[in-house]
Amino acid sequence: MTLTDYLITCSRNTNITVTDLSEVLVELKRIGNNINQIARKINSKRFFFGKFDSVVEGQRKIYNAILSLTGDD
Repeated sequence: MTLTDYLITCSRNTNITVTDLSEVLVELKRIGNNINQIARKINSKRFFFGKFDSVVEGQRKIYNAILSLTGDD
């Protein structure tokens, strides 16, 4: 059996789910960009934001949720 035949045989016995998360990933990158800008301002002492760790943790949870939808680890 060739590799192509093997892959075709495997795919026939497998449910394939296609998930388009491109719009969500673009928005997630924008949010990450905003967090980086906030971090730069915090580090430059331009303003104080006491709960920045919770923002980063929320971003991490969103990212992990998206990865679980795609099946990536």
